[in-house]
Amino acid sequence: MARRRLNRGYLEISLYLALTVCIGITFTYLLFNSAGFFAGVAKVLRVVRPILVGFFLAYLLLPIVRRVRRHVVSKVAKNMSDRGQYIWSVFLTYVLFLALVYAFVYFLLPQIVNSLIDNVRNISKYSELIASKMMELDERYSISTLSGYTREEVRRWAAGLLGNGIQWINSRMPGLLAQAFSIANSMFNALISFVISIYVILDKDTFKGQFKRMLYALFRPETVENILRVIKDVDRMFGGFIAGKFIDSVIIGLLCFILMKFLRIPEATLVSTIVGVTNMIPTFGPFIGGVPCVILMIFVDYRAALTLAIMLVALQQFDGNILGPKILGDSLGISAFWVVFAVVFFGGVFGIWGMIFGVPTFAVIYKELGDLINYLLRKKQYPLSSEAYATGDFVPSPSEEQPQE
Repeated sequence: MARRRLNRGYLEISLYLALTVCIGITFTYLLFNSAGFFAGVAKVLRVVRPILVGFFLAYLLLPIVRRVRRHVVSKVAKNMSDRGQYIWSVFLTYVLFLALVYAFVYFLLPQIVNSLIDNVRNISKYSELIASKMMELDERYSISTLSGYTREEVRRWAAGLLGNGIQWINSRMPGLLAQAFSIANSMFNALISFVISIYVILDKDTFKGQFKRMLYALFRPETVENILRVIKDVDRMFGGFIAGKFIDSVIIGLLCFILMKFLRIPEATLVSTIVGVTNMIPTFGPFIGGVPCVILMIFVDYRAALTLAIMLVALQQFDGNILGPKILGDSLGISAFWVVFAVVFFGGVFGIWGMIFGVPTFAVIYKELGDLINYLLRKKQYPLSSEAYATGDFVPSPSEEQPQE
């Protein structure tokens, strides 16, 4: 029996050693062949992208399916079976989704494109406007900054200033055109993703059961419970934040459009779309969307630019203090400092997508790290509140016996 235990111990040591060697070889290979490895990963991701997009679309639409079933289908078709109610809820949700996509493509998108084209065509008018206003200010207030310069010279300077911006845009036009062709070529993948999302929503219970079955086959029940708890936290924070922020941004965009029409501010469609989209970015979104819109409005109508600036400040105050907390509440559970940190850090690493998804990602990390710290403090029988450590009321004794782990 002793020999059998000894041999088993040697076997375990040999397996751990072999596993360590394999990991070392794999790491060394990736270190010296990283370009080929990441190229292979990128190729795999391109292949499975329609599937991932389909799952993500299903994840975004599933809360709408539940609301449609609760508030519409269950009241209209009370005698229908649960499966029948669910299928009808999925059908109505996708009809609504397709209607929104149709409205955007055929009504909103052409107006946005036309506004952009008109503003690009009016560059020469904007340069003339800048020159005229600068000469007017110089003559009225005797600034003497432009003394010795004719109006034509000032106009050429302004045109050159705007021309630099146009050159910057033109230098990136090949990339933009390539992106446009890429979008056109991706229509088939979009159709695949759309179909996959329907299958995922219809068979969500089957996928859920298969996933939990796999977890219980691989891990102990306690580990599975912890994994499911983390998944629930991720779903609550990501689903609640993305859905709430989307609803909030749509409302802000519509309010911006209505107010601009009421105040007779031009470019209402373009500005409202920019404000609504950038509002998805926490904290910095209003500035990212508002400042360029005000600068654009200065060229279109400098009197309306001041009105627009005041309106956007009031609108964002309403969003930050009333509408946003009403919709989102305290779904993330992190302070404003950590929100700013997450936007700056993830935005710097992953760009615009990092700015949008960085906050719920950091909230999940913050929550799980906090749970781990609380677990370790409970094992040591230490207080959990931060105030006890900040005020110095709690100082562990060096000779204090730690409980057995």
